[in-house]
Amino acid sequence: MQAYTLDEEAVQLLAFAKDIVTVLGARRMEAEREAEKYFRASLAAAEFAYGAYSAMRIAAQHPLAAQFLERSRERCDRALQQLRGEAMELGGIAELVLVASA
Repeated sequence: MQAYTLDEEAVQLLAFAKDIVTVLGARRMEAEREAEKYFRASLAAAEFAYGAYSAMRIAAQHPLAAQFLERSRERCDRALQQLRGEAMELGGIAELVLVASA
């Protein structure tokens, strides 16, 4: 059940982050370019970590892969937490995304 919660939250967060990137890309304001660069890097890291954890979870039936599952989960959690924090820092942009998607 806990893995399902991670999946659901992670998919929602990644989708929301992609929406933020779309808004940042469309606005192209000079002051936001640096933030956009770091946010895109965090999004890529979170997508990679989530993909790695998902692959490890599938392969966890094999004893060799099972020993790396917990470490993969921790890295995934850390990457998603960083992405969530950066999304909060871009609060004004995030609000625009929420209004546009409503």
